[in-house]
Amino acid sequence: MSCLRVPLCIDAWGPDASFAQLNPFATPKADGAGRVIASPAAVFLLWLHRVSGFVVAAYLLWLGAKLRRQETALRHFGWLLLLLVALQVGLGSSSTTIELPLASAVTHNGVAALLLLALVSLYGRLGH
Repeated sequence: MSCLRVPLCIDAWGPDASFAQLNPFATPKADGAGRVIASPAAVFLLWLHRVSGFVVAAYLLWLGAKLRRQETALRHFGWLLLLLVALQVGLGSSSTTIELPLASAVTHNGVAALLLLALVSLYGRLGH
């Protein structure tokens, strides 16, 4: 875990890094015990994930609330979106505080897949 405090990763609102540090081919550095050392790029990537996650969650909450006021079939999609977004944000937030970060991350990815499936289904339902 390279960033344990929410929403801050370090003592500032944003880490001291740039997009140039996000090299997917870089080899992580480890200490003598084999633990991965958190680099500024890892902190920046996690911070970027959290910030963009909050933006996407806000939009999906707005969309879910708007869909709840529509016809019956779309109302169900609204409730589903609201439920999945709340679950997703809760899982993402809890991954920094619980003792099972791998189980939390896998569940977080599973709910993300369900959220994507719900959005694709909604897109198909709207006739696009």
